[in-house]
Amino acid sequence: MRTKPKILLTGGTGQLGRMLLKQIDYEDFHIDILTRNKIIDTIKNVGHLNADLTKVETLSPLRLGYDIIIHCASDPKNSESIDIQGTQNLLKSIKGDRTKNFIYISIVGVDKSTFPYYRNKLKTEKLIVNSGIPYTILRITQFHDFIYDRILSTTRSEDELTTAPDGLKFQSIDLIDVCGEILGLLKIKATNSTIQIGGPEILKISDITKNYQEVIRPEKKISLIPPHNDFQKLFTTGINLCPNHKTGKITWRDFLIKK
Repeated sequence: MRTKPKILLTGGTGQLGRMLLKQIDYEDFHIDILTRNKIIDTIKNVGHLNADLTKVETLSPLRLGYDIIIHCASDPKNSESIDIQGTQNLLKSIKGDRTKNFIYISIVGVDKSTFPYYRNKLKTEKLIVNSGIPYTILRITQFHDFIYDRILSTTRSEDELTTAPDGLKFQSIDLIDVCGEILGLLKIKATNSTIQIGGPEILKISDITKNYQEVIRPEKKISLIPPHNDFQKLFTTGINLCPNHKTGKITWRDFLIKK
């Protein structure tokens, strides 16, 4: 009987991790989720490793070895600890001679920005590249969910008139399409390179809000105002786009229709 490759998934309780667990074929792999949560929903054929990336002493079970690491864990508010230190601890703890592919989920534009979270994501990438472990870095544009939950968050108010930051452009991508790319990486050898993927279209914020109004809130009036912080301004620069790497089929409007 063929032995199933063992996968360790970090960030398995996040948006991307949860969607990936819905998409993966459990006939082909054995999966363990590394999580700090002692109480977590049981998923058939999925194991749980209670550990904390920031506490290297809790990671000793990783010495048992995994064939593939899918490293999704990240925290924009605590990236020094979770992203940088957590990845250092993970790399130190895994049995490197068994691991055939360390797949790291990063963000398009981290190499072009001084935004602190992006700088720390780039530092984390370099840790992986310099580790000597076979790797694939997957840089992704913003998820559709990010646009809906963060950029357009104020539109869920009961006020008839609301605002959104002007001048922003996005090449957002659906979680299902991202999972398809990750599942494809599980079937090939580590590329030892950085891959970029983005959604199937690039939209201005005016088009994004127009689609939102048409599909979700036709009664809502959205006024565009200048971006008011560095985070919003980042998305006016174009560094978050990868027009030569359009991926997937689910558009922003398709995503809204599913809501």
